[in-house]
Amino acid sequence: MRGIRSWIWVPLVAILFFALGEPQPAGAKDKWLPINPGDLALKDNPASPGSDAMILYRQETLNEAQHYGSEYYRIKIFTQKGADKWGNVEIPYLPDFQSIVQVRGRTIEPNGTIVDFDGKAYDKVVVKAGGVKIYEKSFSLPDVQPGCIIEYKYNEPSDPGRYLRQMEWDVQRSLFTREAKFTFVPLPVDETGEGYYGWRSLFLSNPERPKKRSNGSFVLTVHNVPALITEPYMIPKNMIRGRVEFYYSTHGNETAAKFWKQQGQQWDKSLESFIHKKKALEAVLATTVNSTDSPDVKLQKIYARVQQIRNLSFTPSMTPEEEKREKIVDNHNVQDVLKHGYGTWEDINDLFVGLARAAGFDATLVYVAPRDRTIFVPGYQDPSELQVNIVEVKAGSQDLYLDPSSPQYPFGLLPWYENAAAGVRVTKQGGETINVPPENSTDAQILRQMNVSLSADGALSGTLVVSFQGQEAAVWRSSDSNDDQTQRRKDLHGEINGWLPANAIYKITKLDNWNDNSKPLVVEGTLKIPALVNRLYGRLILPLSLYQSSLTNAFTSAQRVNDIYLDYPFQYEDDTVIQLPSGFQVESLPKVQDIPLGAIRYHITANAQAGTVHITRKLVVNGIEFPVKYYDAVRSVLGTVKAGDSDDMLLERTSAAQGN
Repeated sequence: MRGIRSWIWVPLVAILFFALGEPQPAGAKDKWLPINPGDLALKDNPASPGSDAMILYRQETLNEAQHYGSEYYRIKIFTQKGADKWGNVEIPYLPDFQSIVQVRGRTIEPNGTIVDFDGKAYDKVVVKAGGVKIYEKSFSLPDVQPGCIIEYKYNEPSDPGRYLRQMEWDVQRSLFTREAKFTFVPLPVDETGEGYYGWRSLFLSNPERPKKRSNGSFVLTVHNVPALITEPYMIPKNMIRGRVEFYYSTHGNETAAKFWKQQGQQWDKSLESFIHKKKALEAVLATTVNSTDSPDVKLQKIYARVQQIRNLSFTPSMTPEEEKREKIVDNHNVQDVLKHGYGTWEDINDLFVGLARAAGFDATLVYVAPRDRTIFVPGYQDPSELQVNIVEVKAGSQDLYLDPSSPQYPFGLLPWYENAAAGVRVTKQGGETINVPPENSTDAQILRQMNVSLSADGALSGTLVVSFQGQEAAVWRSSDSNDDQTQRRKDLHGEINGWLPANAIYKITKLDNWNDNSKPLVVEGTLKIPALVNRLYGRLILPLSLYQSSLTNAFTSAQRVNDIYLDYPFQYEDDTVIQLPSGFQVESLPKVQDIPLGAIRYHITANAQAGTVHITRKLVVNGIEFPVKYYDAVRSVLGTVKAGDSDDMLLERTSAAQGN
């Protein structure tokens, strides 16, 4: 069967060092490196003063030939913050592809006393990607305190049938590394003798060359690797962390243009072989579109028809026994897909291309590097960076980019990580490098309608209706695709509650349109905010916006290291109506705040009439990446937004109420 959607697991396995195979011999499990008294006496990191902790030594072994990986860490703790953070170890992994076994650890106290870890490592779900659950193996080392040294090690076996030809050393970590040693034992090269393993160094300030040993393995020792600085709203650190990547190739020394031309020809040959069943395509087309349909309507109908295919890439993984019981077999062409009624993401996109071509459209595949997990550099000549594909269709003078294999995305909307991404277009003449255009902020909107009553004691109660539109709705449907209604409500409640004051009580009463990707995802609920309002000399003081913003709160630091990076452009529109309590009227309202131009636009205003205050607010962020050199400007604009949101309206008692 053509594989499950590779982006679900390829980059995540990369994060996990591509650790493949069987554990190391049990006899070696209790061997630890000698302890240097000077390290126990160390009070701070001389290379980076003020650090909470530092990696004294780590060792990573990646043995693809024997299908295992291993990790060893020795960390010096300097502060209580470092003890709290690094004394609790969390190791992410994918249970369908690997496991974390033989976890051992110990704490060396400042006086040299050794306390062995004899507890249990626990599993917990931390991330859901496309419906696939990512786990962490977590455990707490004993008696961790400032001045001590902690060390732990573990092995990572994995399914020998799921190895990849791209391996890497994760050289840079979130802590400064004084010394680290890396070993890579690859699979044997191609039996013809034409294949070879190459490597490349990325984002390392002083890269050293791996040494190839006579047995074909590679080793590397590094010193004084700076910590990877993590900041809010940055490029995914997996993409910019210092690392060494290995790859297997059968190509010789050729230009990038020639390489991608040849690769594109191979992809085109595979596509043509899969969609060549013309009669089967025409039969489906005859019952799907009408001759009088406009080109746009035809494409939408084909898109809807293709999305009816059961998408095996977005369903929970099946065991071989389950596949046998459900009679799941490989699809070799589009006729098989139509006959079986199921397919992988690749099958579904290929089917769309076949049907679109049968309807007279110029359609092809575009392989892209999803920008949430990798960067496409054509000069690397590495097809594994292009982890997903989408469909390009020419409709008149317009080029449409579609992904029918993403079931949560309607016609005309790509998953955000496929927008503004680089890739290769497939043609009969070969591959052509292209950039998929970015989407607009109108493609990702959240509309919030709040209608609340204010009591004389400063409490608010009423309703809040949230409409997630476009990308915002699709992201929710994708991340919670395999959850039940209860879990979906729980996750949405957590999101909405995070916008509100800490003491707010929000209860979802209705969730609409979850299974219809063409409509907004609508959440209705009741809201209570006890004692939000300040009271001063008989007056009530109320903030103009009742929402919290993670964006405006993220840039309090005067300095920044990384570029600002957002998943996608977006818009928030708020419509808030506050019913005033009897005996109160508006004394003053803040002035209109307006930022009408630029990549970040903002408008907030309040009007009082007939015992109510009506507040409208709109925030538009129409960009993805803001270079760090513009950080001060972005911070200033968002500071204006934050000030406008927190500006106060003042309510006073009416004359009649004062007389009473």
